[in-house]
Amino acid sequence: MDNSSVYVFSALFCITLFCFLVVRIYSIRHKSGNSPRREDGIAWILKNRMAKGEIDEQEYSQLKDLPTK
Repeated sequence: MDNSSVYVFSALFCITLFCFLVVRIYSIRHKSGNSPRREDGIAWILKNRMAKGEIDEQEYSQLKDLPTK
């Protein structure tokens, strides 16, 4: 096997690996970028807990105002 073909193969492998990592990092960042803001996330969690009956309306309003203080 010629040494130049080994260098070409390893260079292509490194470029492919680098591109794969860039695409994965990009997709992970944009997936989390579509998530709601922290305040919206807290409100969503509290609404779900209230819907399940884990907390009542009074606790919901108290906990909803807590992060903004």
